[in-house]
Amino acid sequence: ISVTGDYTSILPRAALLELVKSIIKCGVAQGYIRSDYILRGHRDLDSTACPGNAFYAEIQQWPNYQPNSTTRSVDRRSFTVVEDFQDDAPPASFQI
Repeated sequence: ISVTGDYTSILPRAALLELVKSIIKCGVAQGYIRSDYILRGHRDLDSTACPGNAFYAEIQQWPNYQPNSTTRSVDRRSFTVVEDFQDDAPPASFQI
Protein backbone atom coordinates (compact mmCIF):
# COMPACT_ATOMS: atom_id res chain seq x y z
CA ILE A 1 0.00 0.00 0.00
CA SER A 2 1.45 3.35 -1.00
CA VAL A 3 0.39 6.78 0.23
CA THR A 4 1.90 9.55 -1.88
CA GLY A 5 2.82 12.90 -0.34
CA ASP A 6 5.41 14.66 1.81
CA TYR A 7 4.88 13.37 5.34
CA THR A 8 8.20 14.44 6.81
CA SER A 9 6.63 16.74 9.38
CA ILE A 10 2.88 16.17 8.99
CA LEU A 11 0.68 13.09 8.89
CA PRO A 12 -1.79 12.30 6.14
CA ARG A 13 -5.33 13.36 7.06
CA ALA A 14 -7.01 11.16 9.66
CA ALA A 15 -9.55 10.05 7.04
CA LEU A 16 -6.76 8.77 4.78
CA LEU A 17 -5.10 6.92 7.67
CA GLU A 18 -8.43 5.28 8.48
CA LEU A 19 -8.90 4.41 4.80
CA VAL A 20 -5.54 2.63 4.75
CA LYS A 21 -6.44 0.68 7.88
CA SER A 22 -9.86 -0.19 6.43
CA ILE A 23 -8.34 -1.42 3.17
CA ILE A 24 -5.94 -3.63 5.10
CA LYS A 25 -8.82 -5.08 7.13
CA CYS A 26 -10.92 -5.55 4.00
CA GLY A 27 -8.00 -7.19 2.20
CA VAL A 28 -7.55 -9.63 5.08
CA ALA A 29 -11.29 -10.37 5.26
CA GLN A 30 -11.49 -10.96 1.48
CA GLY A 31 -8.37 -13.14 1.42
CA TYR A 32 -6.19 -10.74 -0.61
CA ILE A 33 -3.92 -9.98 2.36
CA ARG A 34 -2.73 -12.70 4.73
CA SER A 35 -3.86 -12.30 8.33
CA ASP A 36 -0.22 -12.51 9.41
CA TYR A 37 0.85 -9.78 6.95
CA ILE A 38 3.96 -7.73 7.66
CA LEU A 39 3.64 -3.95 7.62
CA ARG A 40 6.76 -1.98 6.74
CA GLY A 41 7.72 1.49 5.63
CA HIS A 42 9.48 2.00 2.31
CA ARG A 43 12.66 2.92 4.23
CA ASP A 44 12.66 -0.52 5.83
CA LEU A 45 13.37 -2.00 2.39
CA ASP A 46 15.47 0.65 0.65
CA SER A 47 17.61 3.71 1.29
CA THR A 48 14.95 6.43 1.27
CA ALA A 49 13.29 8.95 3.58
CA CYS A 50 9.91 7.61 2.48
CA PRO A 51 7.27 7.59 3.98
CA GLY A 52 8.51 10.65 5.90
CA ASN A 53 9.37 10.84 9.58
CA ALA A 54 5.86 11.72 10.77
CA PHE A 55 4.11 8.97 8.83
CA TYR A 56 6.83 6.43 9.62
CA ALA A 57 6.43 7.08 13.35
CA GLU A 58 2.67 6.55 12.93
CA ILE A 59 2.85 3.21 11.11
CA GLN A 60 5.35 1.88 13.64
CA GLN A 61 2.43 1.91 16.12
CA TRP A 62 0.12 -0.11 13.85
CA PRO A 63 -0.50 -3.84 14.21
CA ASN A 64 1.81 -6.13 12.25
CA TYR A 65 4.57 -3.51 11.83
CA GLN A 66 7.92 -5.29 11.55
CA PRO A 67 11.00 -3.31 10.49
CA ASN A 68 13.86 -4.76 8.50
CA SER A 69 12.01 -7.83 7.26
CA THR A 70 13.58 -9.52 4.26
CA THR A 71 10.26 -10.82 2.92
CA ARG A 72 8.95 -8.92 -0.09
CA SER A 73 5.29 -8.94 -1.08
CA VAL A 74 3.80 -9.19 -4.54
CA ASP A 75 0.48 -7.44 -5.21
CA ARG A 76 -2.08 -9.63 -6.95
CA ARG A 77 -4.37 -6.71 -7.83
CA SER A 78 -3.93 -2.97 -8.01
CA PHE A 79 -6.18 0.05 -7.76
CA THR A 80 -5.70 3.68 -6.85
CA VAL A 81 -7.69 5.98 -4.58
CA VAL A 82 -6.95 9.70 -4.80
CA GLU A 83 -8.02 12.16 -2.12
CA ASP A 84 -8.28 15.81 -3.18
CA PHE A 85 -7.74 18.22 -0.32
CA GLN A 86 -9.79 21.37 0.03
CA ASP A 87 -7.23 23.16 2.19
CA ASP A 88 -3.56 23.97 1.60
CA ALA A 89 -2.36 20.39 2.08
CA PRO A 90 -1.06 18.61 -1.02
CA PRO A 91 -3.21 15.97 -2.72
CA ALA A 92 -2.46 12.39 -1.74
CA SER A 93 -2.92 9.17 -3.63
CA PHE A 94 -3.16 5.67 -2.29
CA GLN A 95 -2.33 2.52 -4.17
CA ILE A 96 -2.66 -1.15 -3.34
